[in-house]
Formats: sequence, structure tokens, C-alpha cells
Amino acid sequence: RTPATTTEFFARLGVVHYFDDIDVGGQSVDQSSEVAGFGLNWTNRISDRLRFVSRNTLNKQREPDYAQGFQGAATGDYLRWSTDQAVGYRWSERLGTYTGVRYEDVSYDDLDGFARSSVTFYNDVRYQLSPQTVATFTYRLNEVDGGLESDSTNSYFLVGLEHRFSPNTLGVVKAGVQNRDVDRGGEGSSPYVEASLRSQINEQFAISSYIRYGVEDYARRIVLGGIGALPFEGSEALRLGLTGTYGLSEELSMNVGVNYVSLGYVDSLLAGFPDLDEESLNLSVGFRLELSDTMWLNGSYNFETLSSDIGSIREYDRNRINLGINTTF
Repeated sequence: RTPATTTEFFARLGVVHYFDDIDVGGQSVDQSSEVAGFGLNWTNRISDRLRFVSRNTLNKQREPDYAQGFQGAATGDYLRWSTDQAVGYRWSERLGTYTGVRYEDVSYDDLDGFARSSVTFYNDVRYQLSPQTVATFTYRLNEVDGGLESDSTNSYFLVGLEHRFSPNTLGVVKAGVQNRDVDRGGEGSSPYVEASLRSQINEQFAISSYIRYGVEDYARRIVLGGIGALPFEGSEALRLGLTGTYGLSEELSMNVGVNYVSLGYVDSLLAGFPDLDEESLNLSVGFRLELSDTMWLNGSYNFETLSSDIGSIREYDRNRINLGINTTF
């Protein structure tokens, strides 16, 4: 690290075990799986006004990512990697911009043709309204290669506010319109909302939460065991999450969390097939133990349940445990 440059590398190794049978594409898969993740972040501050930011991740995992929509529990192991390159510039004391491009790729071990890749160009305009509040205008252009699905193009026009309620509490909200064009499908507009709240209640207790509503690409195909899959133009998704962390000592902390996902699969690519709804709920409890200044032991127990209009062929209750080691330097 230099006064102008900050580099961070992090890695995690672990195992996830499901106590329940896992069926992927009509075939049972191992209930235990090794997981790994690596990341490299780099920030270079050229001047007080100009900075370059690079964020890169590579993950091999099975556990779902409820915030982003990669439902790994239903699809087996998957490899996910991304790279995000951006430049930030402060034009004046109040006005700044943050512009970049992000590439993301997801592929599955046990499902052929379900790979996804996307490129997103984005630009955030930020204006300081007061010492505590920033107004934002965001434009995003997202091009998705859908594998067996048809490709799609999404553009977002969002306005938002970032407000610091106190030195330890920050809220962010963005809302606007999502324009969507699906190859071999239709085009249209829909509302889009994302928000988050983080607060350090006291020295021991912290909470974080998020909400997002929009039309998604990574959940457009419903896997029906060994029968096949149902493709849709998109899924209207509502995602909610809340996590609380409590420090028991300087080395040991506990965490609890809840994630709720509602997916409305719309506009089937199979003629005459109706729209479908699914809901999932995940409850978790875990711990984090500091082994050294740069290494931590993590563990968690999760209970996940999914209900579906299709019925038992999709519905499940699943219990899993995760155990792993994280390092950052």
C-alpha cells in the first residue's frame, strides 16, 4: 500500500453440506461440496479528484446467492467470476461521476446450456446536497448472453438519495424504470427499486438490510427434474434481506439472517404456457472467529424452503451447514 494505491487480496476455502438429497436435472448429486473464492481489489488515487478502481472475483460454490439471484441449491455447483473496472472523478466540491464496465460469467457443473454472461456499462452522477445527503442519477446498460435462453438488453434510468442519518447509519435508495428487449420475445418497461440500510447500533451490534425489485435474467428457466425446463422471458423478482451481527468478544461474533425471494416467471417462451410464481425463505445463524489479524474461521447453519405453483416437483425444505476459512491481506 502506498499513499495513492491500495491493493486487497482475499480468499476463502470451505465445505458446504446438505442434510437433504439434492436433485439436479433428475440426477442426485453429492450432498457435500468444496467451495472456494478469490478476489483482488485495487484502487489508485491519481489525485484528489481522480481515482481508478478495479474489483475482480472468482467463486466456485453451491450455496445460493440470495441477493444476486444465483440459486445454487437448485442447480448444483457453479463457477462464477466477474471483473469491474471504473473511474471516479470529482468535478467540483459538490459534483462527481463514477463510470465503469462490469463483466460477469456463470456456468454450472451439472446443467448444460444454462451458462450466462453479461456486460454492464454504468454511469453514476453524484451531487452533494448537504454534508449528510447525496443525490444520484444512474444509467446502466446491461447486455445478457442467455445460453439456451434468448439474449436480452436492459437499460436502467434511476434517481436516488444517499443519506447518513448518523455517523454510524447510512441509507441508500434508487428507483426508476427498467427498459427491456428480449430476443425472440417482447420488449417493455417496468419499475425498478433498490435500497439498503447499514447501521452500527453500538460497539457490539450491527445490522444491514437490502431490498430490490425488478425483472431478472438469471432466473428465467425453471428446472423440472429430469423432465426438462420451462423458459420464460424474465422473472419479476422481489428480494429482501436482513442480517444482524453481535460481537461476543474481540475475536468471536455471532450473526443471524433472513432472506426472502419472490419470483414471478412471466411471458413463457412456450406458446400457451401460463405465468408461474415461486417463493423462497432462508434462515441462517452463524459465527466468525478471528484466528489472526488476517485470517478468520466462519461457520453457519441455514434452513431454506421453496414453494411453487408447479407443486412438489419444485418444492423443497433443505438444511445445510457451511464451514470455511477466510483470509485478507
